Amino acid sequence: MSKAEKAVNVAKTLVKMLSKDEERTKDLTAANELIQGLTFDQFDENISCRVARGILLGDYPTLVENFMRRFSAPVEVKESLLEAEFVEDMMENLFNFKFKKGKTGRYVYGRVATVKDGDKIDIAYSVYTLDFKLSPSVIQHTRKTKFLWFTTGEVVWQEDKERDLSMKNKDDLQQDFMTKAISKFRSEYAALIDAE
Repeated sequence: MSKAEKAVNVAKTLVKMLSKDEERTKDLTAANELIQGLTFDQFDENISCRVARGILLGDYPTLVENFMRRFSAPVEVKESLLEAEFVEDMMENLFNFKFKKGKTGRYVYGRVATVKDGDKIDIAYSVYTLDFKLSPSVIQHTRKTKFLWFTTGEVVWQEDKERDLSMKNKDDLQQDFMTKAISKFRSEYAALIDAE
C-alpha cells in the first residue's frame, strides 16, 4: 500500500466514525434556534483537523503529548492514543462538556483515527473546542415610593441572573458543535475522502 493510499485509509476511517455521529444529528433546528437565542460574554471556538502520515513510532508519544496539551484531553484519551503503537488501527472518541452557572464553560468534541504500518503511524483527527460564558439575564425591578397615601416616584434597579443550561439545551448545543467538526473535516480533506 502506498503512502497516499494509507492517508486515504486513515481519513476514510475517521469519516466512518464521524458519519455515525452525523446520523444522530439530522435535525439541527432546535440547536440553531437555541444558539441564535443565547447571548455570550465569551465564545472562543476552534476546529482543528489534521491528517498526518508516516510518524515514526519513536516520535509518536511526543505527538500524543502535544495533542493532549493542545486539547486539554483527559488522561484516558492519552492512554488510548498511546495504544495505537501496538495495534494496526485504532479509533478514539474525545468528548468533554463542562459548564457551571456563571463560570466559563468548555466543550470539546473530537474523533481520532490511527493506522499503523510497520514502524510508522498515520493519524487523522477532527477536534472542536469551545470556551464560552453565557451572558446573564438582566431583570429589571421597579418599586413605587410613597409618602402617606401618595405615590411620589419609583425606584428602578437591575439584577443580573446567571443563566443555566437544561439537559435539552446541552444536547442541542452538542449536536451543533458535532456538526461543525464533521463539516470542517469533510471540507478540508474532501480529496482524500473521495479518493478511491
